Amino acid sequence: MRIALLCSLCLTVSLSAQEAGSKYTGPQLISAMKAAQPTGAGDAKVRLTLKQEGKPTLQIQVKRRRTAEGENLHLYQVLFPAGQKNEGLLLKVKGKSVTGMSYKPGGKPTALAGDIRSQGLFGTDLLVEDLLTDYLDWPEHKVIGTEKIKQTLCTIVESTPAAGSRAQVKKAKCWMDEARMCPRKVEFLNGAGKVLRTVETLDTVRSKGHIIPVELSITTAATGSTTNVKGTGFNDDVTFDDADFTEQGLIQGVGRKE
Repeated sequence: MRIALLCSLCLTVSLSAQEAGSKYTGPQLISAMKAAQPTGAGDAKVRLTLKQEGKPTLQIQVKRRRTAEGENLHLYQVLFPAGQKNEGLLLKVKGKSVTGMSYKPGGKPTALAGDIRSQGLFGTDLLVEDLLTDYLDWPEHKVIGTEKIKQTLCTIVESTPAAGSRAQVKKAKCWMDEARMCPRKVEFLNGAGKVLRTVETLDTVRSKGHIIPVELSITTAATGSTTNVKGTGFNDDVTFDDADFTEQGLIQGVGRKE
């Protein structure tokens, strides 16, 4: 699941460089996060809790698939509550291009418009931008210091996009626990250096040699709103085809494919 912010050690550049006392360079630490991201088909169940009075906890199903042409397909559909069941969001990602559509039962699928990356998933603080983790593919990553988070010494990696980027986020800071090769916190900042959103890791599991975040807290600075994101079930032993990630697949609604 791409919600990703998930990591493990996969060093792809020389270990000779030293930055700000870290054993690893910025690109090495970012490579560690990318290494833990799933690459094949899979599905998961995720609980989204928007911490606002009167807002229900959402249980959603997530499906993913990568095509032979290198296109990443993501389908998010509501399982619960009953009043929102089968609401869905379909994303198709290839390189820097992102397209998709949303759906509510009783209506028709609607193509996503405007700044897709800044849109929230089913009205929560979890943005499409968070799902895609674009900052991991930005060209510049550097270690800028260290700081303790709950007694754990973390290395801070600052990432910046290519010059001329139109994205609202102009910088990302990631607090990496080098001992476990896992992110503890990520801040997304605008061009003025103001924090827009903060993602904190609340819980992790070990999977296939990786330490992977399975519970996150996402806070939007402008509103003070917070959403808790918790994975409650994962399955990589599945097979999907292109039809599962079409307009018709979006309309058909939820269901785990064995």
